[in-house]
Amino acid sequence: MRMNELRDFVESQLKQRSISMRDFARLMGVSHGSISRLLDRSKPEIGVSLDLLLKLSKATETPLNQILRMAFPGLEIEAEELSASAELMAQRFNDLPAHVQKTILAIMDEWAVAEGD
Repeated sequence: MRMNELRDFVESQLKQRSISMRDFARLMGVSHGSISRLLDRSKPEIGVSLDLLLKLSKATETPLNQILRMAFPGLEIEAEELSASAELMAQRFNDLPAHVQKTILAIMDEWAVAEGD
């Protein structure tokens, strides 16, 4: 996939934050090499994982659908816009430790099953 828009976005984040690729990688929770490969313009087409895109979305506080549009130009992504309170709730959920997220999801699943009866 062509990554110019995503590369431009990451480069702008580095400049805005005045941080190195290594520090940005640390912020995202990925290896320095992942960011280096993403920004390598000598390779116009690269593969990028959904995990990397999710981490980029979280680290930059950019909605995932925007990140996906940058990574996959021309791809039609239909996503409902979330209300401000729903976005805040989603962000807070993402910030919780994994074991707490699992507990909340289990409670929500139990509730959905109970509501379906």
